Amino acid sequence: MLFVNISPLSHLSGITAVIGVSFSFVLTSMILKKAIKDRSKMMLYFAIAAVIMSEPWWPYYFGYIYWLATQNIATYDFYIIMANLLTPFAMIAWIQIYAQIISPKKKRIFLIFSLIYSIIYWIYLFSALYWLPGAPVHELLGFIDLPYHPFDIIYTGYILFFHSFNLLFTLTTGFHFARNTMELEGKRYKIQGIFMLLGWTSYCVSSAIDASFQLNEVALVPIRVIVSLSGLFFYIGFIFPVWIRKLFHIQDELIESR
Repeated sequence: MLFVNISPLSHLSGITAVIGVSFSFVLTSMILKKAIKDRSKMMLYFAIAAVIMSEPWWPYYFGYIYWLATQNIATYDFYIIMANLLTPFAMIAWIQIYAQIISPKKKRIFLIFSLIYSIIYWIYLFSALYWLPGAPVHELLGFIDLPYHPFDIIYTGYILFFHSFNLLFTLTTGFHFARNTMELEGKRYKIQGIFMLLGWTSYCVSSAIDASFQLNEVALVPIRVIVSLSGLFFYIGFIFPVWIRKLFHIQDELIESR
């Protein structure tokens, strides 16, 4: 453990992360409640993907709460594991949704590819952290800038490639999924598709900016707000709750999904 007085920017980063990730947890709990109520595997996969999509901000979230409680920051490997361990599960869960609806015949191929890709990712991650003594960990995984950005990981190596590929893959497949939704008959599907497009665009763009740059106070808050809004857009696009149906005067389905 390391005692450190964090900078005002780190305080702001921690506060925005706590608010944003908490909002993500609330949305996920609502999705999970609907998945259990409807006994829907697709909704369950969506809940898994939704909560893990906030994982890159978990070091800020848990790191800042830990700092508030102890005035310490945790170890380097804690933050790396916190930000990266579950990420492949989000891709696998999304593929379950995407392939099942868009291309069921290719679902197995998608899943095998994502599983192999994820295993390589995990082997690389744990090898750099624990299995290869003397390995240049920071060059292989990422840097943490103390004391100015104690929760902020600047990714390098295969981890950087993996996250970049994930963003590109989810953006491409997400747009394809949204476009197919908009082509279905009915006003509701066009509205759902639009919100999906908003979700994928806002999440991928804001995530890329947040991960690529050390944002100042002026840029940090709007970027974190956009990240949080992406979660709301996904929720509306996939769940299409009652209040949205009323807002757009959609009467074709009366199943409650609050």
